[in-house]
Amino acid sequence: MSHEFLPAVKKHLRTAVGFYCSAPHCGKQTNVFNRERLLEQYDGDAAHIYGANPGSARYADLPSGWERDGAENGIWLCATCHRQVDQNARLFPGDLLERWKKWAEKAHELGYRRMNRNTHASADIREDLERAKQFVSGIWPAVEGFRNCYSSVASASRWDTYRSISPLATRIIRTLGCGGNWGWNNSHQHWTFVEDFQLWQTELVRLASILSSYPAFKISNRDSEVDWRHVRIPHETKPFSSTLVFHDETAAAIYLFIQQVYRFDDFLNEYRGTSHHSFSMLQTDRY
Repeated sequence: MSHEFLPAVKKHLRTAVGFYCSAPHCGKQTNVFNRERLLEQYDGDAAHIYGANPGSARYADLPSGWERDGAENGIWLCATCHRQVDQNARLFPGDLLERWKKWAEKAHELGYRRMNRNTHASADIREDLERAKQFVSGIWPAVEGFRNCYSSVASASRWDTYRSISPLATRIIRTLGCGGNWGWNNSHQHWTFVEDFQLWQTELVRLASILSSYPAFKISNRDSEVDWRHVRIPHETKPFSSTLVFHDETAAAIYLFIQQVYRFDDFLNEYRGTSHHSFSMLQTDRY
């Protein structure tokens, strides 16, 4: 039996968060008005916190007393975040999604979403924007190292698919997720007080902390090889664009981390008040 939220439940979930994606770092507004058709359209959907069907993400973790298709088990997300949280339950556990949902509902109650957030009184947005860009720049060598691994493996190939993660990439992920020179507090050189930036930074630190727990990123592990076998799936709505689906759990988690870095980079380059000139080293072919 396939589980699906009733229209009334979907309406409740999206209105409770003001039609914004519930992921704090994303916060995309998911409703647009189509003037030609004179109707409201949604670039988002109600996602199951604990999977809809056997085998789906977090399915076995449904709390006692919850209904699989009840409002308590739903969270409103944009299409991109919905796809990501369903791809990897280890990176996006149920308790995290529950916290996102509570945060988004409270934020809407207080009228507190993107472009309406308060910033630190002394924050200079231009300085914070530059610090955030430097934050991304510091992660870039790891992203480049990962890309070199999977780009050297032919799509759909079953032979010669193992590549080692470089020591530099390992060090960047471990320090980003485990403290050290990247200790994540307001004394960090790339800490930002503009919350739109800070929430994205915190999300990448969170993901890196999980990645650093994978065996391939252990300092004592001499064998850091990962199986980068993958297939390329064309986007249904984006011509000449595609995404990669990996066979190995570690490779899939790394690829999802990379996609989040790209999203943050795009956000910084499109942030209001900037010149919109391209900063990024990541704007070239990303797949």
